[in-house]
Amino acid sequence: MRIALIGPANPYRGGIAKFYDTLAENMHRLGHTIMIANFSMQYPSFLFPGKTQYTTETEIPYPNCRTINSISPISWLKTVNKVIEFNPEIVVFRYWMPFMSPSFGTIAKFIRKKGIKTIAIADNIIPHEKHFFDKCLTNYFLRNIDRVICMSKKVENELKEMDYSREVSYNPHPLYNSYGPMVERNEACGRLALDPSKSYTMFFGFIREYKGLDILLKAWALTECHKSQKLIIAGEFYSNEEKYIELIDSLDIRNSIILRTKYIPEEEVSLYFSVADLIVQPYRSASQSGISGIAYNYCIPMVVTEVGGLVEYVTDKQEGFVTSVDEKSIAEAIDKYYHENLKESFSKNMKKRVKEFSWENMIDCIIGQ
Repeated sequence: MRIALIGPANPYRGGIAKFYDTLAENMHRLGHTIMIANFSMQYPSFLFPGKTQYTTETEIPYPNCRTINSISPISWLKTVNKVIEFNPEIVVFRYWMPFMSPSFGTIAKFIRKKGIKTIAIADNIIPHEKHFFDKCLTNYFLRNIDRVICMSKKVENELKEMDYSREVSYNPHPLYNSYGPMVERNEACGRLALDPSKSYTMFFGFIREYKGLDILLKAWALTECHKSQKLIIAGEFYSNEEKYIELIDSLDIRNSIILRTKYIPEEEVSLYFSVADLIVQPYRSASQSGISGIAYNYCIPMVVTEVGGLVEYVTDKQEGFVTSVDEKSIAEAIDKYYHENLKESFSKNMKKRVKEFSWENMIDCIIGQ
């Protein structure tokens, strides 16, 4: 099929862009003809919480047209013309926040007028950080979409709340298999300057309020294992850094914390997951998580909170633990995991489920097979 993907991709960084890069790679591998309508400007710099929006650009074997300026209607019409010129059978939008609704909704509106089917892969319908105008903007986008693919049951329920009456499909977030193979643990520790004799629990990804790092820090202080093991915090701060540093000091756990609070480049992701014994996602709210997709690729067990779609990746006491959103429950799960040496059995259970999270399943869902 001829498929146009609308949304961020290379050279933008982060989970949303990585998703589209990986989706496009797999579509291309399966013989589909792809174009990406990408951003020339995704966010005005004053709205972006990180240090840079960009990663290192690499060559890709399909058109990657950087035409969308999120605040320039002229660029939206230019994108429409580029897409229509490509003559796709379907157009796929990656929707994750209402800020993109004016641009994406307008592009979708004009594309639909040409009889081209529009599909949205929705991370969120109701965003983690809410504003009074969210529903109005999201409705504008949804009015111009023929089908929505949800990657969690939570998002599926949110669509019902929005009274979306067109076709809805469910397909879980695929695993990320493009970060390279697992690295031998001693080598990975050496490259990251870590002690291979230690066990490492890890929080990975951008640090935002809804992801609950403060809850994890309080939980870590309650664990027995923090006295001899280490907690790696790997990811760039997208919220107030000082708050977390002060909390670490007040809890007197600095000696057991390894701060790698920067953007983790792609070539280092496999290293961090090769040394990690356990991934913790202490989120206050969630739809689904790309971090779960990486953990599944390397079969690293998880402790997740019982919010959103996180529980769709982890069956309690099978691939990890599902806890309530409080530090005591998380601490008990971490200690139980290490005291009962559950890594091997949980990892085996994850291997049994890997096929559920394939890119082939996602692509079949998109093209309607």
